[in-house]
Amino acid sequence: MQALARSLALVALGLAGAARADADLAAQPRILLLLSPTAADVALVHQRRDLAEDPAGLAERDVQVIEVIGEAPRPAGLGTVIRDIPADRFRALLIGRDGSEKLRSLRPVPLRVLFETIDAMPMRQAEQARRAQ
Repeated sequence: MQALARSLALVALGLAGAARADADLAAQPRILLLLSPTAADVALVHQRRDLAEDPAGLAERDVQVIEVIGEAPRPAGLGTVIRDIPADRFRALLIGRDGSEKLRSLRPVPLRVLFETIDAMPMRQAEQARRAQ
């Protein structure tokens, strides 16, 4: 729970436009927000199942999954990201390390698409280049 609170605070900082050095950004996780009207929503269940297929791929890309179900109170720090998003249907949002929205979908995002989106990001390419050295 503490890690979730820290991540949400960091996302809030990014969305507020706080200037951070690249090293600080690299320390922030990428966030996959899953918004759903209910925990039993078919799209949410499908998305969970897809994500469970490759936890190592998610970890390698430093993706933290956060679910927001129904009209429950929205997590602090994410209000600016999801404030205007109604809770009437499933939505998936990918938030980059810099706090900006990178992907939005009304359907479950296939892992291939999620990974391709992340892998095309300049910061991810720099991470991969550093690892290759």
